[in-house]
Amino acid sequence: MMDKTDQPQNQRVFSICQHIGFQQTDIICHSNEIRSDLLNSRTVIFIKTVSDGICQRNQRKNKIDNKNILIVKMDKSMLCEVSQIASKALGSSFVNEDILDNDINLCAKIDEEIVAYATTKFIDLDYLKKIIRDKKLQLDQEYEKIGYIDSIAVDENYSGYGIGTLLLKDTISKLREHKIGFAIMAGWINKDQVNIKKLAIKEGSKEEFIIEEFWKEDSLKFNFDCTTCGKPPCLCSAIIYTKKI
Repeated sequence: MMDKTDQPQNQRVFSICQHIGFQQTDIICHSNEIRSDLLNSRTVIFIKTVSDGICQRNQRKNKIDNKNILIVKMDKSMLCEVSQIASKALGSSFVNEDILDNDINLCAKIDEEIVAYATTKFIDLDYLKKIIRDKKLQLDQEYEKIGYIDSIAVDENYSGYGIGTLLLKDTISKLREHKIGFAIMAGWINKDQVNIKKLAIKEGSKEEFIIEEFWKEDSLKFNFDCTTCGKPPCLCSAIIYTKKI
């Protein structure tokens, strides 16, 4: 029989209680089961806050499960929402109107709300060399054009629901429609975690190599802040992923 703290949502609550020093963590059951006889007022407030948070996430999950996630072409009217998502996930001023010049720009919508975006540009081999610098890629053939998926970000309130996967799948599909046979992505290394690693590997991308200070030049050129480094220059590194399409 599964202990109640073995359930994922209750494990999170259990660990939080331990962290802040509550001794009666055995009172945590399902989010709607609280033994009031074991609680003092401070604990009740804490439990209610966590319980409400879990309920909100469950409601959001039901909303996503019950509604179609609509993948649409990005237009200028969506730029403000896209910029807000990028600012929280990647850094302020990371996205501006120049993004609209890219070749494939997609947004994910739920109930008319923009919850994620992905942007891709078509590049040639000279541009690829600038991206990978002194590194080498073994290409089976000389590609006239390559798909550079340069940004994917999901609203933090909607992360973990597979929306990034849907965007990447649709992006790859669009690349195929344009007869693009090869794609490249840069995965941000943030505190030893790679933001798109699971997504990239799941979709069959190959991990190639690390490029140090990948966004340094662009951060200075376009004056965008990094959520890790702060003001430019951004000194974060990236892992390059590739995929044959």
